[in-house]
Amino acid sequence: MSKVIIAAGGTGGHTYPAAALGHDLQELNVEILFLGQNLPSPFQEISSGVLSGKKPIQSMKGLFRILRGIIQSFQAMRKFQPDLVVGFGSVYTFPILIAALIKRVPLVLHEQNCIPGRVNRLMASFAKFTAITFPNSSSYLSGKTEQVAMPLRKGYQPGSISPSEARKYYGLNPDQSTLLVFGGSQGATAINRLMSQSITLLKNKGIQVLHFVGQNDSSDEFQERYRREGVHACVKTFEDRMDLAWQASDLMISRAGAGTIAEQMAFEVPGILIPYPYAMDNHQEKNADFMQNIIKGGVKSMQTDLNSELLAEQISQLLDPNSLRKMQESIRDYKEQNPQNEMADLVWENL
Repeated sequence: MSKVIIAAGGTGGHTYPAAALGHDLQELNVEILFLGQNLPSPFQEISSGVLSGKKPIQSMKGLFRILRGIIQSFQAMRKFQPDLVVGFGSVYTFPILIAALIKRVPLVLHEQNCIPGRVNRLMASFAKFTAITFPNSSSYLSGKTEQVAMPLRKGYQPGSISPSEARKYYGLNPDQSTLLVFGGSQGATAINRLMSQSITLLKNKGIQVLHFVGQNDSSDEFQERYRREGVHACVKTFEDRMDLAWQASDLMISRAGAGTIAEQMAFEVPGILIPYPYAMDNHQEKNADFMQNIIKGGVKSMQTDLNSELLAEQISQLLDPNSLRKMQESIRDYKEQNPQNEMADLVWENL
């Protein structure tokens, strides 16, 4: 049996596709070990750190954590004896990838954003290939690249349930236009605030809202806000069944993480993308540009330019049936014209 280590950590944008790839490889009878942070079983946590020239004391601590992570990775590899290591970017994978290089274990990388992260840019020349989601990512990477579909979580099958049944799951009207609002795995307070301020302007638009506020805001507070304005809504802190949320929705508002855009494309839900303004290398804005200008399945709205009136106006315009249909067709056309490889198949071919 072939053995693969999958290295990832951090936000859901890294860990969700890593977990999905692990599931796909297990179905191909490949033995999996996850290394890093916040990953499913079988999992081993690996120490990691950040180096910064501006903060020498913190850099010394970060270097110690990286060295400890390399030693932990050596120990895991000695016991597991992997045939291949797949890294999903971020600082959490760096010690694991360094250990793999020293032990001469072949590497494959996965880069989900338009602008690759620093770890993947550094390690790409050592990898058998780097799997990319956005075609323009290749210009930032040395070595071979392969365009792939983002690995999606288990059960993420568009059409597995009707929109009306998905809405019933959340206690919503099965026949009413539904707006999905969320900020990714960590939530987004700025999006929550903008949406709260826009509710008054939207209450007569005949829409209902599915809103996941994240850990930093109160779902009860937002639920009460919708109730006072007479807007039917389901508000939750976090949602495990995002596959149902996507299928319940006509339009989405979210950050522009690569995982979000991959799921948006899979379920063909047009959207308003509000890039996180402090993302490394401004990669979320580039992701949103790709969806707006190339795929034409949504619009980019910068957080600094938005207010409640503008957001409410955008929602009203995009919920027009003709606008929705046009954007849905654009997403579908892009997928048909740009067929992508499956990540698991490429990994299997390189074992």
